[in-house]
Amino acid sequence: MFLPFPVVLLGAQLAMPVADKVPEFDVAPSCRGASQAAISSRDLDSCLQQERDAHADLSRDWAQFPTGDRTTCEHSTSMGGIPSYVEMLTCLELTRDARSLSSTTTGSGSR
Repeated sequence: MFLPFPVVLLGAQLAMPVADKVPEFDVAPSCRGASQAAISSRDLDSCLQQERDAHADLSRDWAQFPTGDRTTCEHSTSMGGIPSYVEMLTCLELTRDARSLSSTTTGSGSR
């Protein structure tokens, strides 16, 4: 069966994993809510700056996180609320650190 070239390209793009690049979140609603509720004394501008900083960190380090971790953290960050780059970065860092900790603490368990 012959498929036109544009259809082949579209199929290749659809097959790409979800977590190939940093997801795009609208963090403004989250920051507005946090500033209105006075959560941890975050005003709107500082919240947005923290989100921009977290996005920059994610953009810089994205490829260093395993694909499975990126996918899992993206799904958990987006589930049940308004997504946040700070939350996404925290998820990835905790997952990485937990894996690192478990690999350095495995052993015979003898004292």
